[in-house]
Amino acid sequence: MKRALTLLVSVLMLMALTTACGVKDRIEQDAGEALGEKLLEKAAGDDVDIDLDDDSLVIEGDDGERMVIGSGQWPESDLARLIPEYKSGEITSVMEMQNSLQVVISGSDADYFADYLDSVKLKFNEDPYETTSSDGTTYTASDGKNHSIMIFYDNKDCIISISQDDD
Repeated sequence: MKRALTLLVSVLMLMALTTACGVKDRIEQDAGEALGEKLLEKAAGDDVDIDLDDDSLVIEGDDGERMVIGSGQWPESDLARLIPEYKSGEITSVMEMQNSLQVVISGSDADYFADYLDSVKLKFNEDPYETTSSDGTTYTASDGKNHSIMIFYDNKDCIISISQDDD
């Protein structure tokens, strides 16, 4: 009986330790994020709010200007809704501001890019400029509604930039 009780207590302690390790890691991660936020806010000044979480960094000024830097997911902003979601490869970086958006994709398929570019050209077809070489393709145009796009594809990497003019 004494041996069974000792075994039970040992198992419970082991479970507590392994569970606590997960909690400890999460606490350390949260503390690191909080410290990082405070350091960035100090460096940027008092009129800037910085929010750092697992996959994005949000910087917001007192004037309402907001910049989101993150990765992994297609953005949901109004600018992102102007074009179809890019579904080939891995989104490695997203940077959003009020009037601009940039998405970087790695490991994209060249045939998918060609089809995607054709679909973008249907909407962004004013003042187009396209250049293609053995290394890659660049396309720029506007949609006639104060939006401009630049798409660059090179060796399985794609960069999509959209901006909105204030006019």
